[in-house]
Amino acid sequence: VKSSETERLRDMASLSAQTMWARLQWLSPALLAIAGACLTLAEARAHCSGAAAGSCVDNADDETAQAQLRTQTWSGPASLATSEAASLARSAENLKDPLKGTGSLELIDSDGLDDHQSPDALARTRAVPPKGSRIAIIGAGPAGLHMASQLKKLGYDRVTLFEKSDRIGGHAFSVYLNSKGEPCRQDRNAGKVDTECIAYELGEGAIHHNFRLARALNKHYGLQAPVSQGATAVRSNMSAATIDVGMDEFLLRVVEDGIARKSLTPPTWLRAISRPLTAMYLFMEEAQRYCRLHRSLLRDVSMSLSWPPTDEALSQLTVSLKEFLKGNNFVLLEDMFVFLLPSKWYGHMDKLPAYYGLLWATPELLNGVVQQAWNSVWESMLDLNQWSPAALQAVTRYSVGFLLGVDAGKVEVDKQVLPEGWEKLWQAMHEQDALDVRFNVEIAHHGIKRDLLKPDSAVTVTFFQPGREKAIMEFDMLMYTAPHAFAARFVSDLTPWEQRIFSDLAASVSVTTLYRSGPVPGYSTSQAGATEYVAKETRDGGWCGDRYPRAIFPSASPDTARQVRLAYQHFEEPCRPDVREGLCNIDTVLSTSSPFSKTLPTQAKELSKAVEAAGGKTVEVVGQLKWNNWRFSKQGLKARFPWLLYSMQGVAKTYWLGVGAISESMHDVMNYNCLILRRDFGAVIDADGMVVGQTSQPPTSPSTAPPTSPQNNNTVSNTTS
Repeated sequence: VKSSETERLRDMASLSAQTMWARLQWLSPALLAIAGACLTLAEARAHCSGAAAGSCVDNADDETAQAQLRTQTWSGPASLATSEAASLARSAENLKDPLKGTGSLELIDSDGLDDHQSPDALARTRAVPPKGSRIAIIGAGPAGLHMASQLKKLGYDRVTLFEKSDRIGGHAFSVYLNSKGEPCRQDRNAGKVDTECIAYELGEGAIHHNFRLARALNKHYGLQAPVSQGATAVRSNMSAATIDVGMDEFLLRVVEDGIARKSLTPPTWLRAISRPLTAMYLFMEEAQRYCRLHRSLLRDVSMSLSWPPTDEALSQLTVSLKEFLKGNNFVLLEDMFVFLLPSKWYGHMDKLPAYYGLLWATPELLNGVVQQAWNSVWESMLDLNQWSPAALQAVTRYSVGFLLGVDAGKVEVDKQVLPEGWEKLWQAMHEQDALDVRFNVEIAHHGIKRDLLKPDSAVTVTFFQPGREKAIMEFDMLMYTAPHAFAARFVSDLTPWEQRIFSDLAASVSVTTLYRSGPVPGYSTSQAGATEYVAKETRDGGWCGDRYPRAIFPSASPDTARQVRLAYQHFEEPCRPDVREGLCNIDTVLSTSSPFSKTLPTQAKELSKAVEAAGGKTVEVVGQLKWNNWRFSKQGLKARFPWLLYSMQGVAKTYWLGVGAISESMHDVMNYNCLILRRDFGAVIDADGMVVGQTSQPPTSPSTAPPTSPQNNNTVSNTTS
């Protein structure tokens, strides 16, 4: 043996028995907890064939689907992605897939949809559209801008976006304020994050670790890398008194509360050893069962839209999320979701269909939450000076990935923010890709005509802009990202199928309030040090969440007076008589000159009372924004409207995109675009969701004229108003 190796062995042997035992004492329970979870997984797999329907991933009768579940590739719901869908779907008896091998619709007799109403009555082709196609996109929000930019990468440079306001970004709305609470402009020349001028996100805020496409786009357009959002304060309403705790302590208290109520029964020996390991053992057991059930119900959701669910799956997906979690004994997850969903605009668990809750809480997202929780356990139990943090994170990543059946990569921080704001991302996309956006557009009543009886005729859009005469433009294709529920106002020839599907969409309303107040104890004080606040608020319109953006950046100057924060309220029933004023059937139009909607006195008063009750003194509302969040009803989900709508994409010269097609998350909206781009435009999508090429060269435009500049790429007819 070499002398250096001998010395190393001697050093190891000289370690005291006490030190070695101390390490084993802390490590053994963790290994036992992981081993117990492994045994749980092994037992579940061994009995999978005899389990109840919907509790296990299907067996090897679908090897392709099994491979997708193991690798979690960006292949998406392959049963919908191509005209050969049936080759990857289960048998027609087990899965009543609305798409057959030819791509035609299987009519659902129970819904009373007649043959003559089928979208297949309208001509449609799966051929890649010609590069010279003229494309109109209604709405310059995330769905419209992302689709336009990706189409341009594929060579489609005759794309025009119509935007009702004087700004881009839609639900991504950032306001920039300095330490005095005054509007400011971020300095991008410093080469680092400008922490004096902070982005306050009035729309979508934090990004989770599984928002790969958002991170990739942020990097692609040269913006500052995401930063950790920081700690979350949780207003805990357990059996004990109401207290504010951190997320890690919250998990422990949920476990203790569940044990006290006898809804959780951990092994006695493990409970005697360690509180954190007991909590993690129970959390892992629930997460494992949840992920297994999630895959059996929705299969692959790596690109947001799931596979068409079976009848058995729909029976679980169409109950409320609260009923779903209770029925499957997800005690810990129920307590977590009741806090997180309203503050993320998804809604209250007793109203939200389980399908939308599962669409947000994917196995990949839960993997990241579990990894972060384990990392906190290691930090609290072990002396990291004697252990390798990188090694512990690697062990955690692969152990959690194996147990949950999905690899989310290494996750150190689950939630991050874009330091330059979402708005800067969309502005960079608009400018760098030279997208043709027409601002302040008012589309005429029934101003969109598709002339469906003539497949080769153009789609015409009639619109007005301030100070200009009425204009008419012709296109080969329409992409509609504005609220689908209002489409009948502007599209003159909606088909019976479109009318039926869009009439089922209903809106909940989220209100974001920018306000000033004194620090809230347990949350925004310097001692608490949290940047986000979530509360178990079950009242419709209650104060369910809060964010203190300036506290995210340690180097930022503190507010010179009262703190400027963002508060969130969610209304499942916005047309209720006591709240309907200003909330019912809203069609918000935001401008850069006047970023706020009209203040809602009732909602502002309710918020002020809640903040002051929590200890925040002298509340002053600066402004409010209200947003529609569209989703299908339980009946619409039972009728498989989301999947029928996807099968109709490209029919009638139209693509229906955006929130109404999938969910209110920008992550889901952009993933949905990727499905369309790959299926109908031959796009090659990488692991992050970025377009990196095209599978086949589309035919050239029948027009012999070369494409002109974006400002003159379509036929325009000007007439007097």
